[in-house]
Amino acid sequence: MRWFDAYDGPWTRDEAAHLGRRAGFGRRPDELTRMVEWGLDRTVDGIVDYPVVDEELEAEIAALPEILAVDRNGQEKPVGSIKVPFYEWDLQNHWIFRMIRTRHPLQQQLQLFMHDHLVSDWQKVWATITDADVRGPTGFNRGALNPWTQKIVGRQYRLLRDASHGPYRALLRAVLRDPAMLIYLDNRINTKEKPQENFARELLELFTMGVGNYTEHDVREIARALTGEALNEREADHWPFEYEFQADRHDGEVKTVFGKEVRSDMPGGEADRIIDLILDHVSGAPISPAHARVPAAALHLAWKFLGWFVFESIPIDHPAVEELGAFFYETRVDGDNYQVREVLRKIFKSRFFHDESYRYRMVKHPMDYMVMAARNVELDEFACVTRWPLNKMGVPVWTAEMGMRLYGAPNVSGWEHGRAWINSGNLIARFNLAGGMSGADFMTPAYCDRLIAQGHVDSESDTEGIVEYFRARLLQAELRPAEKQSLDAMVAAIGASPSEADPSTVFQRRVRACFHVMMTFPRYQLK
Repeated sequence: MRWFDAYDGPWTRDEAAHLGRRAGFGRRPDELTRMVEWGLDRTVDGIVDYPVVDEELEAEIAALPEILAVDRNGQEKPVGSIKVPFYEWDLQNHWIFRMIRTRHPLQQQLQLFMHDHLVSDWQKVWATITDADVRGPTGFNRGALNPWTQKIVGRQYRLLRDASHGPYRALLRAVLRDPAMLIYLDNRINTKEKPQENFARELLELFTMGVGNYTEHDVREIARALTGEALNEREADHWPFEYEFQADRHDGEVKTVFGKEVRSDMPGGEADRIIDLILDHVSGAPISPAHARVPAAALHLAWKFLGWFVFESIPIDHPAVEELGAFFYETRVDGDNYQVREVLRKIFKSRFFHDESYRYRMVKHPMDYMVMAARNVELDEFACVTRWPLNKMGVPVWTAEMGMRLYGAPNVSGWEHGRAWINSGNLIARFNLAGGMSGADFMTPAYCDRLIAQGHVDSESDTEGIVEYFRARLLQAELRPAEKQSLDAMVAAIGASPSEADPSTVFQRRVRACFHVMMTFPRYQLK
């Protein structure tokens, strides 16, 4: 049997829950019931073939207060209409809101993957635009994003959201010309007089092939081919900061990449030709036997997908990487290969993905940890950013303390995954978030009352019902005897004192405590 042969084992709530955790942010019990009824193939197709535009979510965002509808709806606005000061956490809050409320969670999970893979950073955009002296007479508040930064970073955010599950070739071409990336990796200043190698190097090392599959000569030649791929930063045009090919800065001489000529008169231009050469190059590098047979980019990207959706520690020379890489390269839709949607479909329907040894083996990244809880226990009060207490920085501060600052990866390689998410500082931050989410600001009396009104819990004295409600939504596995014993004892102890006589208050405290404690369980850290 091959690694990615179709899975033909049992299809129960356990398998459906595993798929839900990896292809999104988990699923509620009612969703798991529907997934089991539909079967594996229909379920996977429904998850993977999501619409680019989530119409229900867009309508929900449009109905939010003006500050959200104007500043956070993801649509470009004329610079003069964007309110300032506009801060980093405004962008983060908007994305977190989408993750919690989306009807198509794979779109958001895949966008996170691409955000971690095709890295850029709002801070360099902000610093660069500020240096361009486009500020108004009074300047901007310290830490605020100027309107141009919001526009540029927001555009990349939408690009990764809307194009990530299409052909990777098209996404790469768009990212190459994306203003945020042109600024972050310095290609905006790549000229024939002074070639800038940053983008060329990361294009090879991180975005496509991986280390060891190219030479320094290839880096230099690709940098020359990408000269003139720049931005319009002219004051005379009111600083649009939009992509512009500047022919007078381009090196028009012949280049040689992987032993093949690249000329300016080639159809599609040199930049597109470079991407085609990279995606087709079989390096023969001594990384694995597969590198003598399959293009290095297909192998590297397959390995990255497996590391995000199956197991963080799969080695690059694992035979599953070759099989998936060959599929990624050879499968064509509408004449183009490198189809992300099809490689995800292949993974999620495979016996490799559904191997029980990979269940609860991956450490949740901070967005998994937070968003799965908010979505699956239907904590609508937390999803509504207008209720976030103290100030609008609250939730982004929590996620940054857990180690994942959206729009601010630690470096161009992105975040370190796996057990790196679980150290003493990050773990405390997780538990602090759990404590904040279980507080009365979010887990309100109205939320607690809904558990009874909707039939999830029989009554205010139904401690077993409280435990079961959160077990089915957070752990999605049977409680171990020690876990159940400790939860039952903890929940029962609340209200045991004669001074705690009000049944409603006791019930609310039990609900909040059970949620908080279950989020600290070792198994909740895994997916």
